Amino acid sequence: MKVMTNKSVIIQKDLHARPATLLIQKAIEYKNTKIWIKRDEKKIRLNSLIALLALGLKKDTVVIIEAEGDVEKEVVELLSDFIEKGMPEDG
Repeated sequence: MKVMTNKSVIIQKDLHARPATLLIQKAIEYKNTKIWIKRDEKKIRLNSLIALLALGLKKDTVVIIEAEGDVEKEVVELLSDFIEKGMPEDG
C-alpha cells in the first residue's frame, strides 16, 4: 500500500469564499494528484468549495493536507505554504 504525503498546518485566518476558491483552484491544477484536507475526523477532497466551507475553518484551526499522486510532495508543500501565509486574496 502506498503511503500518502501529508502535513499539519495551522490556519492563519478564517477561511471564507475567496481564499477557499483560490485554494481549490491551486489544488485542481494537479490533475494526476488526489488532494484532501482533514480537520478532526472530517476529510474531504480538495475540489469542492461547498465541502471546504462546510469544514468551518477558523483562525488557529489545525488541518492536515494529504496528497497522493505524481507530484504529491510538491502539492503538499505548495498548499501548506499558501495556508501558512494566510491565504492571500490575490493567490
